[in-house]
Amino acid sequence: MPNLQSPLLWALAAVLLIGGIWLGAQFAAWRVRRRIARHRKLGRRGESRAIKLLKRAGYVIESEQTSSHLEVEIDGEVETWLVRADFIVSRRGRRYVAETKGGEASASIGTAATRRQLLEYTLAFDTDGVLLVDAARGDVHEVSFPQR
Repeated sequence: MPNLQSPLLWALAAVLLIGGIWLGAQFAAWRVRRRIARHRKLGRRGESRAIKLLKRAGYVIESEQTSSHLEVEIDGEVETWLVRADFIVSRRGRRYVAETKGGEASASIGTAATRRQLLEYTLAFDTDGVLLVDAARGDVHEVSFPQR
């Protein structure tokens, strides 16, 4: 029977424990990288499909991955935030900021995060309107936020 007081056994147990923790951390990091890569691939595929949908609907793609600044006043102090949209497009003399969504839930205006994002684009970009491109269903929706 091995001696449980042996420093060699304690050292081996420590090495195994540290090795297990390290392997677990490596596996967790790999899963995160894989999920991010999968989302990027889905996003690229959705944006590629969105370009086709927009062109088929008569829109001209003016720019992709366009940035603008959104100014927010907090307690009298102005803060500026960078906002990035998928596309700036035009049709019949009007310009739109277009956001592509590839998932069924995210492509719905019923999703709070999507509504907030489109409202933010309305404020940040100097365009005539906002489009929600549902790459999964193949739809292009013009979204507006009527003032009360």
